Amino acid sequence: MTECFKDKYIYNSEVLPASTFDDSILEKENVVYEVVRLINGEPFQVEYNSNRLQRSLNSAKIDYIADVEKFRSDIIRLAKLNNVEEGNVKILVFKDGERVSTLMFFIHHYYPTYEQLEYGVVTKTLKAERNNPTAKVINKNLRKLANSLIERDNVFEIVLIDSDDYVTEGSRSNIFFVKSGVVYTTPDEFVLPGTARKRVIEICNNLSIEVVKERMLYTDIKEVDAVFLTGTSLGVLPILKIDNKEFDVNDSVMRVIQTKYLDILSAQSDKV
Repeated sequence: MTECFKDKYIYNSEVLPASTFDDSILEKENVVYEVVRLINGEPFQVEYNSNRLQRSLNSAKIDYIADVEKFRSDIIRLAKLNNVEEGNVKILVFKDGERVSTLMFFIHHYYPTYEQLEYGVVTKTLKAERNNPTAKVINKNLRKLANSLIERDNVFEIVLIDSDDYVTEGSRSNIFFVKSGVVYTTPDEFVLPGTARKRVIEICNNLSIEVVKERMLYTDIKEVDAVFLTGTSLGVLPILKIDNKEFDVNDSVMRVIQTKYLDILSAQSDKV
């Protein structure tokens, strides 16, 4: 099954039919990417994605300027071409011979159900880490392994543990811990700093909730009160269980963060 979800995609500003989409591009080395959420026909805070894309490009040594207004207009154009108002758009930037190329297309998305947002999800751990964690570069091997474990063990997400036994992030998400009212997350240099993660930290700052960027040993997670995932599609999603350890999905700090995040999404949906 092709990763290109809808009828048309944009390749270097040219509109092409999905039947011509070449998935082998996803196997190329050093492909930098972003996923932007579309709400009510508008890209949701695309400036966050553009800024992170530029950091990833710089880290991957790809000479390209991520123009936020061009991305915004191209995403809206793609949405209109496909008659889509809600969904996720994937943007790839990669070296194509002597030039740098861009590719933009809709992908299959999954937004958490009410039950998952309310009662949390089950996760399992995996000893693995990204080669360049701060750059959003396609890692097909890790993605395939995580997907196979998710399917085999019937869990929602795989939580990554590095070689020093620290919890870093999810295979497609960032992770936060709550302990005695304080929110903890892995320092930026050890993870891919997600756009939803950035929004959550801003929410905490606005609510005067203390955020500590500190590495969390796997053996220490038994001491925390609550855990939640963040991501473009996930928003703020409580974790019920990591391996055999259960957490409080009704923690008050986590719930107020989740509510504020949902308010931001609702405000975007209400725009005409």
